[in-house]
Amino acid sequence: MTNITRVLQLELDPFNHFLKINLNVSSFLHKKTVKTFRQRVVKSDWMSQAYCYTANGFFKAKSNSIEIMAALLQYPFFDGDRPYYINFGRIGEVIGHEIIHAFDGEGNQYDEKGNLNSWTPEAVKSFKEKSECFVGQYGNMTIPESGMAVDGVKTLNENIADNGGFKIAYRGYLKWVKQNGEELLLPGLSYSPRQMFWISVATNGCAKYRKEALGKFVSTNVHALEYFRVMVPFMNLEDFSRDFNCSTGSVMNPEDKCEVW
Repeated sequence: MTNITRVLQLELDPFNHFLKINLNVSSFLHKKTVKTFRQRVVKSDWMSQAYCYTANGFFKAKSNSIEIMAALLQYPFFDGDRPYYINFGRIGEVIGHEIIHAFDGEGNQYDEKGNLNSWTPEAVKSFKEKSECFVGQYGNMTIPESGMAVDGVKTLNENIADNGGFKIAYRGYLKWVKQNGEELLLPGLSYSPRQMFWISVATNGCAKYRKEALGKFVSTNVHALEYFRVMVPFMNLEDFSRDFNCSTGSVMNPEDKCEVW
């Protein structure tokens, strides 16, 4: 705590209550932001996005970087002593999601240096055509508890990141297996390591809402409801269908699939 105070000039008293500590951190960040007024922007400033205790990840287009906060780099998202099909399914999926944001409808407006520089007209046209598939697919999903439909336009960028992120994490795990060998099954379960990867991905989407909160989430959030964030990408990914032997034309392996990346 003393080292943090000296390096960051942030006054933290471990004996204060949580609210006081949080207010001190907020005040520190505000003062830090004010000091940068009229100064040259440092795109690599790791403190610019969120608190380290925020359980989230971010893509920063202007620095072409992703930030995975410290709160995610621990159990239950990551644990070096457990099977890596769980780690890749949980923290790996989050990392993949943020990487794909570099190539969604907003990230594609920036180049590798973080400057505004869109793709070629041909690439943009192809991207939009593929994106329309997601708009229609998610837009046809209805939430049983409320009867509300998913907004396929508002959630488009996040849906693209979910679908592509799952694929990146899965391919990352297969590469890990190639280098380190197949992992053991979990005791008492008959699921294969690859099936356990998908199950681990799905656990990231466990959520429960009150009816009032559900309506607010659907109407304001740029993410689809967790159920659809898991199930729809699974429906689109051939890897999932193969690992669970889903027959062609079934609910989880429809003939018409959507894919951008």
